[in-house]
Amino acid sequence: MKIGKQAPVVLITGSARGLGAYLAVALEKKGAVVIRHTRKKPGRSQAPGVIFDVRNRRAVEAAVRKIIRKWGRIDWLINCVGPYTPKRIDRLTETEWRDNLESILHGAFFLSRAVLPQMRKQKSGKIVHIGDAYCGKLKTTPVAVAYKIAKNGLITLVHALKQTEGPRGIEVRLIAPGFLPHSIVPASRVKGAKKTSYEEILSSITT
Repeated sequence: MKIGKQAPVVLITGSARGLGAYLAVALEKKGAVVIRHTRKKPGRSQAPGVIFDVRNRRAVEAAVRKIIRKWGRIDWLINCVGPYTPKRIDRLTETEWRDNLESILHGAFFLSRAVLPQMRKQKSGKIVHIGDAYCGKLKTTPVAVAYKIAKNGLITLVHALKQTEGPRGIEVRLIAPGFLPHSIVPASRVKGAKKTSYEEILSSITT
């Protein structure tokens, strides 16, 4: 896997576990330079990477600058951050509500804006945000309101970025998978649930 003669430098957020962790390993095997991200200090069994809170604009910008100083470029952003707090509105705390919206939607905004100057300079890049199978369908359950609102917001963000950055050589995509292997709510509990494997998402990103 190369961009020109170089291996792509890839920042994967939310890569401490689940989909992000899988993509980090898979892309490294394909030859990419992968920078893992976590919000907290990784455990002994986890690979080191950059530590920052995607809800904090200054922290996001500082992390991206650090990556560019070290590698000289940033080619792909794959944003896998997506906390899910399964509670009804009357039981959801304000902190939990804010964490869902700010981690998913504010984080996507801060991350996209932070990588754009370098990608524009390179005249190339790829920004991938992970959505949800029901994005755009106004479909939810009583315990997924904050999560669904935030994921649906990604549609508008990605649509706008496609219009402004596509002509600059930057590809912007929203991948909306179904139930993943690590989903908090198993697909077996949802009638007609769509399932998506990690391999399918990897293929969508790399093709």
